[in-house]
Amino acid sequence: MKPIILMGANSEADEWTLKKIWENPSWIAEYKFDGARYQALIGSNNEVRIFSRRIWVERTGNLPHIVEEIKKLNLPAGTILDGEIIHPQTGEGQKACSQVTSIMNSDPPHAIGVQNKVGYVHYEIFDVPFFAGNPLKATLIERKNLLKWDYFSGKKFKFIEFVEGVVEDKKKYFDDVVAKGGEGIILKNLDSVYAIGTTDQIKNGSWIKVKKTHTYDCVVIGGVEGEGKNKGILGALKIAQFRNGVLTDVGKVSGMSDKQRREWWQKITANADKTFILEGKKHIVMKPTAYWQIEIEAQEQAKNAYRFPRFVRERNDKKADECIWAESKVKEE
Repeated sequence: MKPIILMGANSEADEWTLKKIWENPSWIAEYKFDGARYQALIGSNNEVRIFSRRIWVERTGNLPHIVEEIKKLNLPAGTILDGEIIHPQTGEGQKACSQVTSIMNSDPPHAIGVQNKVGYVHYEIFDVPFFAGNPLKATLIERKNLLKWDYFSGKKFKFIEFVEGVVEDKKKYFDDVVAKGGEGIILKNLDSVYAIGTTDQIKNGSWIKVKKTHTYDCVVIGGVEGEGKNKGILGALKIAQFRNGVLTDVGKVSGMSDKQRREWWQKITANADKTFILEGKKHIVMKPTAYWQIEIEAQEQAKNAYRFPRFVRERNDKKADECIWAESKVKEE
């Protein structure tokens, strides 16, 4: 049995769509864990192997405590569990995600040694896309009921947990998650089937991420050429903010309209100060006289950039020296 391409979630939805989903009992809200997605494969003789979500790196040896608890579920051979590896002792945010990455991307002796010092990672199980050797062509509610009543009911575990989800008061649940420092939630359609396939196929609108965001003012200092349908026009804006009085690169941002991509690429190209090719894409840094200001939204500030930034709007009312890293005006959306 081989790993699969796990189902993905759409990264956004408009306010009207969200309003309808908040009130729809056919959707549930699941906590969005700040960890790493992994799949657990159950083979013959109750053998358990654990793989990453996409490139299928096996990390079974890093998680002997989780392997032993999954075995106690007594699932049939040919079953695949879908879930998130988390480190609850670290809390939320970039630090928690980095702790999981450090543990999971190391060799087994090091991973186990780190966990002996800082606490063991847990496995939050929210789906079962394969069952007894075949894709489970059942609705989400049927898949969850299978796990809940046939395999988790009456059993207590220390390191694995079944994620049931919330049906009522989903908007309040989201607000509570954010208020407590959580990353956000995943909205899932209870009538949907699990889509296994390429990234384009699996982002079918049945799962939607809803995350907390903050807004930040930034200076546009250049751009990167797009790819695919955006080949030859703008793919992403290069952005910067003042840090200790120095205008400093803080990453790239996308999310512009097609019209903005065309017009702004012409502007950036016409005002190029430095051009170079990196990984097959043209990068342009503009002359300072051509800089302009925009507002972005992002999940949070990381060490030297933003997590999941997205373009919001131009800020013609802002001056460049008002775009300051340490004093970025933050407002929760």
